[in-house]
Amino acid sequence: MKSTQQKLILIAFLLAVLTAALGFMHLRSLEAPRAETEKIGILVAAETIPPRTLIEENMIKEIEVEDHSLFVNYMNQREDIVGQYSKETIVANEGFYRDKLVDESQSELSLRIPENHRALSIGVTGGSGVAHLIKAGDFVDVVVYIAEKEKNEEIINPQMAKMFLQRLEVLAIDKQMNREEGNSGSEVPGGFLITLSVPIHQVEVLVLAENVGNLDVALRPLDDENTQDTPGALWEQLSINHSGVLAEEDRDKDYSEEENDENEGENSDQTGESDEISGEGASNNTEQEYTYYVVKQGDTLSNIARDIYGDYRKYILIQEANNIEDQSLINTGQVLKIPAED
Repeated sequence: MKSTQQKLILIAFLLAVLTAALGFMHLRSLEAPRAETEKIGILVAAETIPPRTLIEENMIKEIEVEDHSLFVNYMNQREDIVGQYSKETIVANEGFYRDKLVDESQSELSLRIPENHRALSIGVTGGSGVAHLIKAGDFVDVVVYIAEKEKNEEIINPQMAKMFLQRLEVLAIDKQMNREEGNSGSEVPGGFLITLSVPIHQVEVLVLAENVGNLDVALRPLDDENTQDTPGALWEQLSINHSGVLAEEDRDKDYSEEENDENEGENSDQTGESDEISGEGASNNTEQEYTYYVVKQGDTLSNIARDIYGDYRKYILIQEANNIEDQSLINTGQVLKIPAED
């Protein structure tokens, strides 16, 4: 009896092993032969690229991946990627899509504005805009002309011109942002727009100047990076030569006055006053030289005389030279002739 049980157990064990072997072989037979997948190379970002970044060669790398329809829209030519700007963030190992890139020549002005600058357009004409010869990429200085302003018959702002902004880059002329697209015709348009790259702290100054005065732009040499603190110009300087004496027009007037004085002296000689008048005639023939002074707020003739001559009592020289009846009636911005001290 015992021997029969042992035989049954052995038979059951052998049957179990055989069944397992047959099952394993059946499963192996069900596996289809696995084909090898083709590998392809794709271009991806070597590092995370922030928005508005110029893409350079070292930002791109090539990796091998299994061919998949996912990569169909990837850009696979380096020359098509290098030199483009990223519109949005491209993370490391991400492929390059055309809709995530923009060429500098496209209408993406914001890509060309330096940090801490703003793009601002001003209207100019052929006369105030260098005859439309300015192109994108040039640098200009901006000059404002402000007309004289009076209040209660007192000049509160003299007529003047001032170069107040220097070395601003021209980003565009009208809608043209490439130098090659600049005006090539001989006809100068009556008016056009210049878009400038303006430091952020000067934006408000330019807007104010455009609204209170007239603007002109001066074209700079492309390689000149120097700026100068110019003093501005008042209208009175147009009639003063560089030595500070009267201009030719005023001299001619003085000469005429001297000739009249001489004629009066000759007439006086005939009345018996020849000795005294001839002495005055000699004095009148001496050319009087002047310097000029622009009256500032709070000035008086006495204070001006004190500052110039060192003696406030010599205000009478200034008063007589300018035919001022009341010494207290001088206005801010008024130009005074200052005679040389005897």
